[in-house]
Amino acid sequence: MSNYQKFVEDLESVKQISQKGTEFWWGRDVVRFLNYKSWKNFDAIVKKAVTACENSGQPPLHHFHAVMKMVDIGSGAKRGRADWALTRYACYLIAMNGDTSKPEVAHAQTYFAVQTRRQELRQELEGARQRLELRGRMTEANKELAGAAKDSGVKKFPAFQSAGYKGLYGGLTMGEIKQTKGLDPRENVLDRMGSSELAANYFRATQTKDKLEREQVQGDRQAQQTHQDVGEAVRDTIKDLGGTMPEDHLPEPLSKRSSRRSTSWRGCFRRRTSLHFSDARQPLYPRGDAMCVTGPSGRVTNHGFFYPRRYFSTASSSKCTPRPGSAGTS
Repeated sequence: MSNYQKFVEDLESVKQISQKGTEFWWGRDVVRFLNYKSWKNFDAIVKKAVTACENSGQPPLHHFHAVMKMVDIGSGAKRGRADWALTRYACYLIAMNGDTSKPEVAHAQTYFAVQTRRQELRQELEGARQRLELRGRMTEANKELAGAAKDSGVKKFPAFQSAGYKGLYGGLTMGEIKQTKGLDPRENVLDRMGSSELAANYFRATQTKDKLEREQVQGDRQAQQTHQDVGEAVRDTIKDLGGTMPEDHLPEPLSKRSSRRSTSWRGCFRRRTSLHFSDARQPLYPRGDAMCVTGPSGRVTNHGFFYPRRYFSTASSSKCTPRPGSAGTS
């Protein structure tokens, strides 16, 4: 077993779990593993780490908690001894501000940097999973809302849908929402929403459906007004809670699920974009007014023709024109 592996195992063996399930370490354990002989020297490093935490925008009290522990001093007597309860992030900052000439500090820097990044990735994945789940629920909610609108005699579905967005987004139309967020006019705004914004729209859609059915709303005008009223009510709730207004949310990156169609081979050539596909061996190559992509099994042109790789000679592998007389040529 290497020194680093032993260090990691020993450090994990003294890890504590709070009543809320949070991992933490006692400072008195950490000082021993980092090979500091003096608590005073270690305490000075902790205070530097607290400052770094504050400068990074993180609340220090969430990661550094000063405590006074009672310890036995013999004959049944006890006295207080200062200690720190330190989260994983706090330990990472302490290691980064420590004495790098100590091998133990170098081990700690490596360990806590890796573990902190893993925790960040877990949180990002959980956020992405939650967002995908909400996006799927939003799709179903819109289908149910469309069904309720149809039962209410709605004929102008675009105007009906726009009314709800106007209510929730402070009077902004769909085009204005996209412009405010800096989105392409052809994008589906739902695909760029984060979890909080999706949840607000999901609430708008479900409550409008229920209201249409419950009050037996009939006709375009009444249905549009109902949808807008519900949107405004959801907006007022967000405002009362001190939340971020929907139009102020920054757009999220396209998820794999929502961007699958836009990065398909056929979809690419329908729009003649210049995307470089992950499964393509070369980028798009112009040849006259046509463009083609070379993939694992052949080529597709923007005219919709697929040419298997066997119809291309090695010498002309970067060209778009197949061999004369090959299938698919005219």
